[in-house]
Amino acid sequence: ERLRVTLQSIGDAVICTDAANRITFMNPVAEKLTGVDVGEALGKVLGHVYWAVDEESGQRIALTRPSASERPHCDQNTRAVLVRRDDTRCSIRQVVSPIMNDREQFCGLVIVFQDFTDARALQRQLAYAAAHDALTGLANRSSFMRTMEELVDQCRLNG
Repeated sequence: ERLRVTLQSIGDAVICTDAANRITFMNPVAEKLTGVDVGEALGKVLGHVYWAVDEESGQRIALTRPSASERPHCDQNTRAVLVRRDDTRCSIRQVVSPIMNDREQFCGLVIVFQDFTDARALQRQLAYAAAHDALTGLANRSSFMRTMEELVDQCRLNG
């Protein structure tokens, strides 16, 4: 009970599943970020409630059990985007860990994630400011030189 109260109280979103990938626990932060009520989520397959894609490729991030030959490990993704039920998107940082019992048998997953939308927007603004002139919005000298060096390298490789 103390563990459940702790998970309900922390500032990170937490979702737990069983071995069949059905949701067994979801805290209020996860409810808020996914837009799905815990009463509706419990017992549902994870993919019906939690859908994350890679920020750059747009490919869905698979959240599955480790294979029998694979050693269970924590999977961290700092460039994920949560696609909510209403199709709005939220930049997140997620950590997915397998839940193993005393006999090292897979029992489910625990997904911990945080809203990183504001932090990612700030990163993009800082990267843009570092590479562009504030007055004109044009690429600054260092950005121009970096691009030229990349093009010269490409020409050397491609002939």
